[in-house]
Amino acid sequence: MKKLVVLCYLLIWAGKCLAQIDYEPFLLEGKTWLYHEYDVNFGGERTSDINEITYTVLGDTLVEKLDCKIIRYYNKKKLESSKGVAYERDKKVYSVNQTGDTTLIFDFGMNVGDTLLQMTMDEYSEITEVTGLIDFHNNGNQYQGIVLETFYETNGRLTEVSPYDTIILGIGYSEGIDPINYMGSCVRRFVSCTWPDGRQYITEYGKKYLEEQNKDYEPFLVEGKKWLVAVNSPFNSEWDHTETYLLQDEETMDDVVSMKMYRLGAGDTVYVSTLYEKDRKVYFRDEDQWKLFYDFGLDVGESTEREEIGDGCYTCFVNNEISYEEQDAVSYKKMQMKYNVEFDSGDRYTQEPEIYWIEGVGSMCGPTYNYYPVDSYTHMLIFCTWPDGRQYVTEYGKKYLEGIRSIKNEQLKMNNEMYDLQGFRAMHPKKGGIYIRNGKKIRK
Repeated sequence: MKKLVVLCYLLIWAGKCLAQIDYEPFLLEGKTWLYHEYDVNFGGERTSDINEITYTVLGDTLVEKLDCKIIRYYNKKKLESSKGVAYERDKKVYSVNQTGDTTLIFDFGMNVGDTLLQMTMDEYSEITEVTGLIDFHNNGNQYQGIVLETFYETNGRLTEVSPYDTIILGIGYSEGIDPINYMGSCVRRFVSCTWPDGRQYITEYGKKYLEEQNKDYEPFLVEGKKWLVAVNSPFNSEWDHTETYLLQDEETMDDVVSMKMYRLGAGDTVYVSTLYEKDRKVYFRDEDQWKLFYDFGLDVGESTEREEIGDGCYTCFVNNEISYEEQDAVSYKKMQMKYNVEFDSGDRYTQEPEIYWIEGVGSMCGPTYNYYPVDSYTHMLIFCTWPDGRQYVTEYGKKYLEGIRSIKNEQLKMNNEMYDLQGFRAMHPKKGGIYIRNGKKIRK
C-alpha cells in the first residue's frame, strides 16, 4: 500500500513539473534532424563510411484546406531528396497525403495510462502504454519526455514488461523523427535535432561521435606547412631530384574553407590543387567537384568509398594495424594501407607493398600520393615541416639525411658509384671530399 501511495505521489509530482514547461512545437520551420547511416557486419561493427541523412522542416503549404508544413528528406551520399507533408494541432502531429488523408504520427498530449499500441492474437496480447512523464536536461536545455513500456500477456497473465521508447516533446522518439534504426546490414543512428536559432539536442550516440572526432586530431591543412619529397628514377640517376610542396592561400570555395597546395621548383611555383578538411577527411578539387583524398578516421578493416576509374573502381583500406610513432615528444598516428582495384570484368588487384598514411602528414610517398604512384619515378617523403619548425622525418628520410639513398625496393645501390652527403651521385668528386660508396663514408 505504501509503495502505491509513493508511486501516485511521484506521478502527480512529475505531472506538475511538466505542466510548468511550455509546450515545445514539433513543426518549426528550419528545424533539422540529423542521422548517421552505415553498413555493419554480423558482429555489428561498422564496415562503411558514415552517410548523413537529414529531415528538415521547410515552408508552409495547403493540402485540402489544411495548413501544413513541408518536411524534406535528404540522403547526402546518394544525393536523393524527397518531400512529405505534415501538420500539428492540439499537441498532435499528423502526416498528410496528396488527397488530404491524415495519419497520426505523434501525440505529445498523452498521459500516464494512455495506450499507444495494442495487438491481440488468440490468447496472446501486447499493449504499449505510457508509464511515466519526465523532464530532463540536454546540452543546457530542458525537455519533456513521455516514457512508453510494452506489456506482454498470455491467457490474461502478465509474462513480461520491457521498455518501448521515450517520446521527447518537439523532437519525436528518442531515435528521432524516424525511429527505424536497423535495416538488415544497414544501421541508422539519430545524432541531433537542431533549431533555427542554433539550439541543439544531442543524443548519447551523437555526443560519443563528437568526442571521437575531437580527440587530439592532427590537422592536415596548416598554412605554411611544407613537405620535401625525393623523386628517383630507376633508369637514370641524373634525373633524380627533390620536390617541395607548400600549403598557403586560404580561401572559401563552395561555402567551405579551403587551402591551395603548390610545388616549388627551381625558380618557379606550380599550383597543384585546392584542398579542404572536415571530420578527419581531406578532399581535393577535381574540376568542379570535391573528391576524397585521405580519410584519417578509418579503423582497421575499413576502407574509403569506392572511386570510379576507367573500367573499374578503387578503394584504400586499413590493412592490419594502426600504430603510433613518437618523434621529439610528439605522437603520430600511422595507418597501414593497401590499394585495391576491382575491374568491371570481375578481376581484382591489390597493390603491394602496403603504404603508410600518417595523420596530419599524408602518405610515405608525399602529400600528393595516397598510394604508390605507378609511373617511371619513385616518390618518397623525406620530411614534413610545420610553420613553427616541428618536423616529422620518415624512415626513408632518416637514411636520406644520413647520405644513404633508397630506391623503390628499399635496396641500397651497391654499384660502386660515389654519392655526396645529400644522396646525389657525385659526377665529379673532388679530392679530399667526403662521399658515400656502397653505403659507407669514404674520403676521396
